[in-house]
Amino acid sequence: LVEMLSWLSKNTKKGFFINDLQRHPVAFHSIKWLTRMFSKSYLVRNDAPISVMRGFTRKEWEILLGKAGIKNYSVKWKWAFRFLIIVRNGKQ
Repeated sequence: LVEMLSWLSKNTKKGFFINDLQRHPVAFHSIKWLTRMFSKSYLVRNDAPISVMRGFTRKEWEILLGKAGIKNYSVKWKWAFRFLIIVRNGKQ
């Protein structure tokens, strides 16, 4: 992931953004409850909580971006336990 972030930073003119799930206990238990209530699909019931567990925390995003050598970024929390990571590079 660090290699990909570094590559994106070096090969985009203006920058890039990432929309990622936030790993958080409330998000995990909420999605488990919501999928049990509203979905009959085993795939949805199984994969949705796994996706939340595989998300990153804000601190983990900051560490990953730092390892990739990226300094001009923002990590913003968005509704429904998501992070919007915006990277702007100097090629603008």
